Amino acid sequence: MRKLHAVLLVLCFSVVALSSFAASIGDPAPKIEAKKWVQGGPVEIKDGQVTVIEFWATWCPPCRASIPHINELYKQFNDKNVAFVGVSDEKTKDVSMFIKKMGDKMQYPVAIGKETLSAGYLGAFGVEGIPHAFVIDATGHIAWHGHPMGGLDEAVQAAVEKRDAAKPKAVEAPQAGAPVKAVPVSQEKVVQPAQ
Repeated sequence: MRKLHAVLLVLCFSVVALSSFAASIGDPAPKIEAKKWVQGGPVEIKDGQVTVIEFWATWCPPCRASIPHINELYKQFNDKNVAFVGVSDEKTKDVSMFIKKMGDKMQYPVAIGKETLSAGYLGAFGVEGIPHAFVIDATGHIAWHGHPMGGLDEAVQAAVEKRDAAKPKAVEAPQAGAPVKAVPVSQEKVVQPAQ
């Protein structure tokens, strides 16, 4: 009987643990909460802006390998209203020294994240490894998450295209001095309604 209770207890804890990973694609993105902005920033999630948040560490070889790639994406999308931020949970001094060593290979904003930031993203999705990136769409919802070298380019491009497709098309105004095409006015009488 005790074994049955032990098995049931383990199953209950497993269900509770699995249900704590409640986040999914399409959920509203948590606010970017930083202890300190080490480079650039602050970066906020804004309406109409696509945002990329990448969790990394200086001691992590795959993270270091992905930084130049993220930097290229940052430069590629810099003029397209796409914000990038790298988030570490290390000491400010260690991150500052690392950024200085990277030079122009790491130009995007970098923050030391609060515990709630990694919990709201990595913890909510049950992610235990880094590097890991999240794409926030122009409406402030999580559109994608995964390894920065495994689909981030396509996810950012898709979020930009979706945002741009949703924008109303602007009507071009005629340039000063340009001829304006006359539109004929109807010759018909306008009938006033009876009062």
